[in-house]
Amino acid sequence: MNNRIDNETLKRIVDEGDLWWIDPGIQKMAAELLQLRAEREGIPQVEVKVRKWAQDRGLDDPELVKSQFVKLVEEVGELASDIARGRDPRDSIGDTLVVLTILAQQLDTDLSECLTVAYDQIKNRTGKMVNGVFVKDGDGG
Repeated sequence: MNNRIDNETLKRIVDEGDLWWIDPGIQKMAAELLQLRAEREGIPQVEVKVRKWAQDRGLDDPELVKSQFVKLVEEVGELASDIARGRDPRDSIGDTLVVLTILAQQLDTDLSECLTVAYDQIKNRTGKMVNGVFVKDGDGG
């Protein structure tokens, strides 16, 4: 018999705080267990917080992928503006990562998984720098 509580059940325990039969101590333990599982799976704590923030606001709906992509383009534009004007880009980079985190959530993945897939594709890539841009072998340049 498997007594393990799945993540969806834990999320429901954490999210439905107004249910009278769920003890606040149990909710806290469920939240901590979710966090530990996320960390074990390689998802940084801040990403878990962003995903929860998005879920609480209904932004995790897969039907919103196109709108989230438009938001991503907007945030990348703000980042470009910061860089062009010599302003501190950390907020714009962070905003872009928040949008990417939510986009990944909508597509049922996470940033760590996406980075792993991308790195696996580039880790053995060869090429050269051309005018400050890495051009992989076989792409001309």
